[in-house]
Amino acid sequence: EIAAIVQRSEQPTAAPFLNTTLESKTQLAQRYPGVPIFSSCEELIADAEVLAKVDGVIICTAHACHADMGKKFLTAGKHILMEKPMTVDVAEARALAAAAAAAAPERQFFVNNTANF
Repeated sequence: EIAAIVQRSEQPTAAPFLNTTLESKTQLAQRYPGVPIFSSCEELIADAEVLAKVDGVIICTAHACHADMGKKFLTAGKHILMEKPMTVDVAEARALAAAAAAAAPERQFFVNNTANF
């Protein structure tokens, strides 16, 4: 199953330098019939039935969201694969690392550190 998190608006908008062809929740529902679609991580976490089917999440959002989303999903008991950078400052990184350490070994936390040249 696929659980998608998209912008809150019915028809997402973006700055000119971003992808302006984002699909609306309605379009995603048509493309993936029967698949739950959420507008936020809070919505996903609040849906106990769907959350129980989710082993882990991939966090590839705006960098400023990484720490908050990471802590929320660790608290919800999910494995995490996070794109780099882990956070936008050292204090957030330390707090997130502490949350990940507290969740281990039951939950795994990975930061993708792939270098593309």
